[in-house]
Amino acid sequence: RTVGSKLKYEPVLTLGGPIIKNKLWFFLKGSFVNDESYEPGYPWDQEDEIAPKLKRFYPYVKLTYSPSQKDKLILSYNFYDSRTDHRRASQYYKEETTQKQTNATHTFNVRWTHLFGDSFYANVKLALVERDFLIHAKKDSAMFTDAYTGLSQGGYWRHVDDNGRDRRQANIDVTAFVDNFMGSHELKFGAEYQMFDSYWLVEGFADPISGATYNQMIGDDYYLGLKLIGTMNR
Repeated sequence: RTVGSKLKYEPVLTLGGPIIKNKLWFFLKGSFVNDESYEPGYPWDQEDEIAPKLKRFYPYVKLTYSPSQKDKLILSYNFYDSRTDHRRASQYYKEETTQKQTNATHTFNVRWTHLFGDSFYANVKLALVERDFLIHAKKDSAMFTDAYTGLSQGGYWRHVDDNGRDRRQANIDVTAFVDNFMGSHELKFGAEYQMFDSYWLVEGFADPISGATYNQMIGDDYYLGLKLIGTMNR
């Protein structure tokens, strides 16, 4: 049996600099991972083993804008995706029994900082994360497993497996430096707001005997949170 990595590489490109002198800057980064590693004995019905491919994408872009000496605005966007056509590859699966997977995640961030003076400043941060973890069966048929050997064939038992994870977040904090009052102090106060939304939708194939299908919204949850923050350092 063949084990270990067949191929792996990760090219990275970065680029940055000013767009408007002393006002606006940009930064770009892009990386791509291609990983091919053997899963011993996969697939069980072929003499030549397959090294499943896993591809990951990481583009990132950031803009920094400083309209004055007291203000700074930072905008950033990050994307992540993990793709494979051989999810759950093992010595017990044929190639048709594995799944196709995508895992697209978008992250947006905004941060504004304002200086009110030499000893007092405030930050406002907004974030949005949207994630869609999607899995599809390769073959449009039910999955069969030999109870004696454990070997499986046919399409994976879940035709569609769709997972969503979205988060919205807002933060505000103010920091003040106080001197000559029973020593020196750093005072920080703030608040945080979060809203989290998730779902998990599963669609199965029809049972070949009863004709019943397995379709279920397993989760659809919301979370809302508010947190107050206060610290003092001497």
